Amino acid sequence: YLDRDWKLMLNRKGEAYRLFDVKNDPQEMEDVVSRPEHAALIEELEKKVANRLSETA
Repeated sequence: YLDRDWKLMLNRKGEAYRLFDVKNDPQEMEDVVSRPEHAALIEELEKKVANRLSETA
């Protein structure tokens, strides 16, 4: 899932396994998925993905 500032990658189970701050790291060199300060953001992005999938299913 890609939005203006973040790129979230999910596994087949729908779990986040990579997160990149594409605004500040456009080359996607630093995966920040394991940083506790991003937990709420990951949850928000996962919900957006789920909503998008339910709209297109």
